[in-house]
Amino acid sequence: TLPSVLVVGCGNSSFSSDLCSSGAENLISIDYSETVIERMRQKHPEMEWKKMDMTKMDGFEDDRFDYIIDKAAMDALVTDEGDPWNPSESALNSTGNMIKEVYRTLKPGGKFLQISFQQPHFRKLYLNHSGFTNQDVVVEHIDVGMGYFMYTLTKKT
Repeated sequence: TLPSVLVVGCGNSSFSSDLCSSGAENLISIDYSETVIERMRQKHPEMEWKKMDMTKMDGFEDDRFDYIIDKAAMDALVTDEGDPWNPSESALNSTGNMIKEVYRTLKPGGKFLQISFQQPHFRKLYLNHSGFTNQDVVVEHIDVGMGYFMYTLTKKT
């Protein structure tokens, strides 16, 4: 069977449709905005779009996806973090809920891929939840434009 892929916080970006055009066939994209999801359904009716909050993915069973991809979705959750060395309780709660849901819906051996501008020493604080630890985080620096980071976490089997 084809690998199952979930894009969380897809927004109105072309990222999901680019993945589909590149060969990803078993792909679901979610966003909490009904307006965004309706527009994306109209623009790409051949793809699967769901209105869903990435911090509470009750619509998906445990161990569902081979890959979960976040392209700057967690970044939106930490806009009110305040001091990045001592983030706000709301930032810690929302990111913790997101990671808990990612871990729950990811298959054993599955990969969580995250693309962000946030520096690793700050981001790892948010990724160290549920079954993931800082030792599980593989960081790649992507030196394009302003530069960004790709974080890869694998759920233990």
